[in-house]
Amino acid sequence: MRRYAILPALAGMSLAVGCAGQGGNSGAAAASANDWGNAVRSAADVSQTTGRSGAALRTAGSLAGHPLVQQLTRQLGVAPEQAAGGAGLLFQTARQRMAPEQFKALEQSVPGVDQLMAAAPKTGQTSGGLSSLMGGAGDTVNQAANLIQGFRQLNLSSDMVSQFIPVVVNYVKETGGNALASALQAALVGG
Repeated sequence: MRRYAILPALAGMSLAVGCAGQGGNSGAAAASANDWGNAVRSAADVSQTTGRSGAALRTAGSLAGHPLVQQLTRQLGVAPEQAAGGAGLLFQTARQRMAPEQFKALEQSVPGVDQLMAAAPKTGQTSGGLSSLMGGAGDTVNQAANLIQGFRQLNLSSDMVSQFIPVVVNYVKETGGNALASALQAALVGG
């Protein structure tokens, strides 16, 4: 299977998607990841301006105590709902691009990956014509378009994708080790 990098595909996608429309310490990180559920926050505080379903908003709101969400919030200055949704979008993309056994290892080393993916906004999941015309590169373009669309639904600019990636990869490195972080990095940006 030929792999194409997501991040380079993002460079030219902002305008195209806009035109198409929008709808530390590894021990401490691992311990923090295991008890993130103790810091649940009410979804009633979640902004209704994103147009996301009530279930997705409740999921995103309940993830405010997740260590990765806290890191993204602190380092990037985004709201917890944006952090959870953006991380979820990246994990959804990784699931599509990583070998199944690699993604299973990621899920085992990062508690709450499934909840983060559930907090991600639903995107158009474009496929078909473009993918068949461009082969594997079409899949990469579609995945990049879905990332941009999802980040826009979170009221985040498309350039935030490239800011989220190193924070998420570093978190995976802290909880799952170098090899897993490298596999995630390769799935999201290539090489």
